[in-house]
Amino acid sequence: MTERWARGLVHHPFPIALESLRFNWGYMKEHGVRAFYEMTARYVSDLADSNTRWREAFEAERATGVIDRITTVEADLVSEEAPMHCDICQKTITALLYLAG
Repeated sequence: MTERWARGLVHHPFPIALESLRFNWGYMKEHGVRAFYEMTARYVSDLADSNTRWREAFEAERATGVIDRITTVEADLVSEEAPMHCDICQKTITALLYLAG
Protein backbone atom coordinates (compact mmCIF):
# COMPACT_ATOMS: atom_id res chain seq x y z
CA MET A 1 0.00 0.00 0.00
CA THR A 2 2.74 2.48 0.90
CA GLU A 3 4.47 1.92 -2.43
CA ARG A 4 1.28 2.86 -4.26
CA TRP A 5 0.72 5.95 -2.12
CA ALA A 6 4.37 6.95 -2.53
CA ARG A 7 3.78 7.63 -6.22
CA GLY A 8 1.30 10.39 -5.38
CA LEU A 9 3.37 12.14 -2.73
CA VAL A 10 5.71 15.04 -3.38
CA HIS A 11 9.25 13.75 -3.06
CA HIS A 12 11.32 15.02 -0.16
CA PRO A 13 14.75 13.79 0.96
CA PHE A 14 13.05 12.37 4.08
CA PRO A 15 9.40 11.55 3.31
CA ILE A 16 7.91 11.80 6.82
CA ALA A 17 4.34 10.99 5.81
CA LEU A 18 5.40 7.96 3.77
CA GLU A 19 7.70 6.67 6.53
CA SER A 20 4.93 7.10 9.09
CA LEU A 21 2.50 5.19 6.86
CA ARG A 22 5.12 2.51 6.30
CA PHE A 23 5.59 2.18 10.06
CA ASN A 24 1.83 2.01 10.69
CA TRP A 25 1.22 -0.69 8.08
CA GLY A 26 4.27 -2.67 9.20
CA TYR A 27 3.26 -2.45 12.85
CA MET A 28 -0.24 -3.70 12.06
CA LYS A 29 1.09 -6.47 9.83
CA GLU A 30 3.47 -7.66 12.57
CA HIS A 31 1.34 -7.06 15.68
CA GLY A 32 -2.25 -6.73 14.45
CA VAL A 33 -4.76 -3.90 14.27
CA ARG A 34 -5.75 -4.13 17.95
CA ALA A 35 -2.10 -3.71 18.98
CA PHE A 36 -1.89 -0.67 16.69
CA TYR A 37 -4.85 0.92 18.47
CA GLU A 38 -3.31 0.09 21.86
CA MET A 39 0.02 1.60 20.77
CA THR A 40 -1.68 4.79 19.62
CA ALA A 41 -3.63 4.98 22.90
CA ARG A 42 -0.32 4.79 24.81
CA TYR A 43 1.11 7.53 22.57
CA VAL A 44 -1.81 9.83 23.34
CA SER A 45 -1.51 9.03 27.06
CA ASP A 46 2.22 9.83 26.96
CA LEU A 47 1.42 13.13 25.24
CA ALA A 48 -0.98 14.04 28.05
CA ASP A 49 1.70 13.19 30.63
CA SER A 50 4.24 15.30 28.75
CA ASN A 51 1.80 18.19 28.62
CA THR A 52 1.60 18.14 32.42
CA ARG A 53 5.42 18.19 32.67
CA TRP A 54 5.66 21.09 30.21
CA ARG A 55 2.98 23.09 32.00
CA GLU A 56 4.88 22.67 35.29
CA ALA A 57 8.13 23.79 33.61
CA PHE A 58 6.45 26.84 32.10
CA GLU A 59 4.86 27.76 35.43
CA ALA A 60 8.31 27.48 37.07
CA GLU A 61 9.71 29.66 34.30
CA ARG A 62 7.07 32.29 34.97
CA ALA A 63 7.75 32.17 38.72
CA THR A 64 11.56 32.24 38.50
CA GLY A 65 12.20 34.03 35.23
CA VAL A 66 14.62 31.22 34.25
CA ILE A 67 13.88 29.81 30.81
CA ASP A 68 14.08 26.03 30.43
CA ARG A 69 15.25 26.02 26.82
CA ILE A 70 15.26 22.22 26.44
CA THR A 71 11.63 21.98 27.54
CA THR A 72 10.73 24.83 25.18
CA VAL A 73 12.31 22.98 22.23
CA GLU A 74 10.66 19.68 23.24
CA ALA A 75 7.24 21.30 23.45
CA ASP A 76 7.72 23.03 20.09
CA LEU A 77 8.76 19.78 18.39
CA VAL A 78 5.89 17.75 19.84
CA SER A 79 3.41 20.48 18.88
CA GLU A 80 4.46 19.73 15.29
CA GLU A 81 5.02 15.99 15.58
CA ALA A 82 1.90 14.90 17.46
CA PRO A 83 -0.70 16.36 15.07
CA MET A 84 1.22 15.01 12.07
CA HIS A 85 1.42 11.50 13.52
CA CYS A 86 -2.19 11.55 14.67
CA ASP A 87 -3.32 12.72 11.24
CA ILE A 88 -1.32 9.98 9.52
CA CYS A 89 -2.78 7.39 11.94
CA GLN A 90 -6.27 8.70 11.20
CA LYS A 91 -5.61 8.34 7.47
CA THR A 92 -4.26 4.83 8.04
CA ILE A 93 -7.39 3.83 9.94
CA THR A 94 -9.62 5.46 7.31
CA ALA A 95 -7.80 3.51 4.60
CA LEU A 96 -8.31 0.26 6.52
CA LEU A 97 -12.03 0.91 6.79
CA TYR A 98 -12.30 2.06 3.17
CA LEU A 99 -10.31 -0.84 1.73
CA ALA A 100 -12.25 -3.34 3.83
CA GLY A 101 -15.20 -2.45 1.73
